[in-house]
Amino acid sequence: MPEKEKSKKTVGEQALKLRQEAKSPFHDGDVTELTREILDKDYAENLAECMKRAESDESIYFPYYILVMISKEPNMKNVLRSRFGYLQTPPVPNFDSILYIRRDRKPYPEFLWSVPDKEASAYLYENPNEVHPDFKPAYEQVCKFASGELYRETMKDFKKECMLMRCAGFPKPVNSAKQNIVLD
Repeated sequence: MPEKEKSKKTVGEQALKLRQEAKSPFHDGDVTELTREILDKDYAENLAECMKRAESDESIYFPYYILVMISKEPNMKNVLRSRFGYLQTPPVPNFDSILYIRRDRKPYPEFLWSVPDKEASAYLYENPNEVHPDFKPAYEQVCKFASGELYRETMKDFKKECMLMRCAGFPKPVNSAKQNIVLD
């Protein structure tokens, strides 16, 4: 096996190592720390790979959306996975998801929103006085998600993009409810 392949560990191997290094065998590790350690290493690379796949897909044109869905592995409680997908139209906001838009002539995607998991969302929403200043943007997005404003803002931006595309001669994109998500 080449040396380069040996150095790259799977998520399961990384999770097992972190669990073995934990102070207690029952400790599942800090989810935030685990997310940073595992996801952040490959996040930018996976985002770039998703953009590359979207731009090579002949049915996709600018602007398009990149959806990142985060999930816990059912058999490994300390393992989080992120799946990157692209869509022509924006999805309805949901828990454990992050949305970017890739506009024409921009070298990088633009962050639109992020909705944490149900427990974190409920905590932020129900305890506004306990929210640390660093988490105020997350709190604001959770409030917008709960009220439906996050969806309305996303669709307002989408309609603006549609108007720009129609002026450039593009057809109106299909309804997001009928859009397929292309995941890795």
